[in-house]
Amino acid sequence: MDFNLKSWIRVLALVLLVGFAACTDDEPCDNLDCGPNSVGCEEGVCICETGWFGANCEQFDCSIYGDEGCVNGTCNEITGECECDEGWYGADCSSSNPVDGTDTCEDIDCGPNAVDCVDGVCICADGFFGADCSSTDPCTDVVCGDNEVAVALDDVTCDCECAPGFGGENCDELLDAPFIGNYSVASTCDPTSFTSMIVEQTENGNVVPGKVKITNFSNLFDPDGGNSFDVVADILDGQTLDILFSSGNPGYTIIGTGSFTDNTYTTLVVSFTVTDNATLASQDCTDTYTRQ
Repeated sequence: MDFNLKSWIRVLALVLLVGFAACTDDEPCDNLDCGPNSVGCEEGVCICETGWFGANCEQFDCSIYGDEGCVNGTCNEITGECECDEGWYGADCSSSNPVDGTDTCEDIDCGPNAVDCVDGVCICADGFFGADCSSTDPCTDVVCGDNEVAVALDDVTCDCECAPGFGGENCDELLDAPFIGNYSVASTCDPTSFTSMIVEQTENGNVVPGKVKITNFSNLFDPDGGNSFDVVADILDGQTLDILFSSGNPGYTIIGTGSFTDNTYTTLVVSFTVTDNATLASQDCTDTYTRQ
């Protein structure tokens, strides 16, 4: 058979084209995972076992088998879905893993600040927190133990610390103990000396953590002089009190702090400003409490 030049060029081009295709085209099933419910793959299509369907043979129609198709459950003949017994999961109720056979992220809206959703949990971008990644507070959703509060250490870190009025390794120690007692008081204001007690603050017969009551606090603006009332103070730590108190109607407002001078808990120095709510007259005072 005679070939002219054009014929030889056509033959050569055909050979090159076939060779190129053989080298570059992958089999359509090479990168396809049809899963355990498949019997094979043809031309990029998974061939599923009887009763299974879907792109990767991940869905199951139990109506073909009835209840026998649901390993640990019963078949809903109307929907074709297995209704699994308690503790069993998956399309055919054969798994004890609650994630198997379900898309736990399907109905979850993680919002624009999420980068992913895994097993029903939103994965937040840096700087965002919370179930839907909508918060910038690192303490969002942080659960602390009894007598603890969540405290943001920086923009991304949260830690649990003892709540006001509690201390100790497990935050189970009331911090009012160092303050409780009888005191003699020397004041820079009138009256210049008196006695006082610091006692537990109670409500309805129950101790209020983080607070103490200072009795016989001087009423500097009382016309009779020397009359007094009790003041409630917040415990900041085992050494320090914070006072923000109003006797009311119109009464007096007292703002100040108190701290022990050392770890013997013998001398408590209370510095405060007392203001007459009616006249707005005020005076700065320092009371030194010495334990008796």
